[in-house]
Amino acid sequence: MQPLDDVSVYLARPVYVSELKELFALVPEDWEPVLQRSAVGESELWLGGADGNLKAPPLPWRLWLRTLPWSTIIYGAVGTLIIGSTIWAGNEYRKSAAQRRAYLEYKKPSSLPPNCWEMGPATALGVNPLWKVGESLPTEPCDSGVLYCQKMSFFWNCHQFGSPWPDPFLGAWHSATRSRPLPFDKCAVFCRTPDEVNSALGRRLLKHFPLPDQSSISPEEQVQRVVASLIRNPKCSGTGVSWREINNLHDCHCDVAHVTCEVVVNSDQTTHNVTLTDFGEPLPTVSGSFAEYPEQEYSVNNCSHECYNRSTA
Repeated sequence: MQPLDDVSVYLARPVYVSELKELFALVPEDWEPVLQRSAVGESELWLGGADGNLKAPPLPWRLWLRTLPWSTIIYGAVGTLIIGSTIWAGNEYRKSAAQRRAYLEYKKPSSLPPNCWEMGPATALGVNPLWKVGESLPTEPCDSGVLYCQKMSFFWNCHQFGSPWPDPFLGAWHSATRSRPLPFDKCAVFCRTPDEVNSALGRRLLKHFPLPDQSSISPEEQVQRVVASLIRNPKCSGTGVSWREINNLHDCHCDVAHVTCEVVVNSDQTTHNVTLTDFGEPLPTVSGSFAEYPEQEYSVNNCSHECYNRSTA
């Protein structure tokens, strides 16, 4: 406080503890408690430099961390991570054809890789040995099997095709190629023999139509009992039609539905009789899967269909 021409001028800053003794001599006694309560230590505020402006003292590092705009920092870090991941994914996809080549490799194992064991056995056959990204899709290798794809030994998937499943090979191929954000490294096709198709069909029948008491009879006998309970529906079964005609049989709801069509590869005239099977579905749901075959590459004709329903007796 400084007197200037009978005008009292006050310094607009906090009072330091070291100044209390001097101030007590200048103010009434009843002001002393107020000054005592408002006094601060020199370490709490400091006058910064020659300009004499009041500034905050340097904060301890823990208090400094609390003042940071953490939401902005976090959002910035996440944005940087997303941008970096996108750039990496783009670079991965743009690698040279030799680096991002996808192989349909056919080795000589007699069964599926361990990751696909629960889907049943299948035999490896050597057809269509190589497929590269950008080339036309591989042609139909067989009528029933498993497409096994792998990416960098970390990601894998198994896609069933043909009876006793409802997807044709091209359906399995499209599912495999669209199931990962990056192209897979290699794929192998494992084709089923007729005995393996029957074995897989038996397992699927027991899965969909379990018997109440399974402990006293063998799996083979269980399958026989389920098959014996299936009655062929003559109104929803036939031969010599197109898959599009079967698509019109909307009233044919089947416990077990089979649709078999002759599939011809136009480029080399290779022919397969492809059977698709499903459970508890209308016939058009099964026959509609043949739409996966593009007409410019495949001819699908001479179809037959069978519809079975379980006996209520």
